[in-house]
Amino acid sequence: MSKVDPSKPIAPPAPATPSVEKPRNTREPEDRTLGNRPVDPNAANQKVRIPPGVAPEEVRDPGSNTPGAPPVDNRS
Repeated sequence: MSKVDPSKPIAPPAPATPSVEKPRNTREPEDRTLGNRPVDPNAANQKVRIPPGVAPEEVRDPGSNTPGAPPVDNRS
């Protein structure tokens, strides 16, 4: 145990470091698309991960990946 000399004053505790607050006028940077529009979290490309190297045409028309396949009739 350490012995404290009662005749010496105890040093005051060190001042607390000031908390860093964000300025109220600033906004968080938003994710933007290539067209400089806000990213839509409900867009299909935000929900589905498309592997790199897949062409956009292949994503829109997966039947084009099978050569010689008849066109797909997508009527409902």
